[in-house]
Amino acid sequence: MSGLTNGRRPRTGHDWKLLKEACTALLPRVPELVDLHLRQLGEHSSVYGSVLPYDVQWREAEEAMRIGIEAISAPRASPRRDLEYAEEAGRRRAQQGLPLDLLVHSYRNAGYLVWDSLLEGTAGKDPEKLAVLMRSATMVWSAVDAQAAVASDAYRATELELRRRTDEQLQALLDALLEGRSAPGLAARA
Repeated sequence: MSGLTNGRRPRTGHDWKLLKEACTALLPRVPELVDLHLRQLGEHSSVYGSVLPYDVQWREAEEAMRIGIEAISAPRASPRRDLEYAEEAGRRRAQQGLPLDLLVHSYRNAGYLVWDSLLEGTAGKDPEKLAVLMRSATMVWSAVDAQAAVASDAYRATELELRRRTDEQLQALLDALLEGRSAPGLAARA
């Protein structure tokens, strides 16, 4: 079984070239994919629309999807901009009050749309490219899972920090009330 690594044929420079071509060809379709993504999210739960205005959702989804597609075909040693963006998004969504399960659903839904579009772009047109994409499936889905995991971790850390601050503010209010202090704005700060 020469040439196999972990049961799989290692990706060649040619494989990376074909994957990059498929991703580059997909980039002009990102606005269309974002429209579909947001429509599907809205059908899944109306909470998405109540947390963020549509234009903000669209802009952030477009940026995340574009960064994610570029990350799929980036050289292995490249910085993981997709994970940096996922971390920022996880923090923002926790601060905005979007439930964590909807954040994860959003990442997975975008992943399905990107994957399906990559396959559609090659199906029946270029069997060699399709074979490369199929060999890359694990890598693509690992990237989507990593993005969702990083966003989830950042979300939980932010949620914990927000809860800690709220607890501290409530404790300060309770202490002030028990001590008989009634400074103006005390209740507002708590």
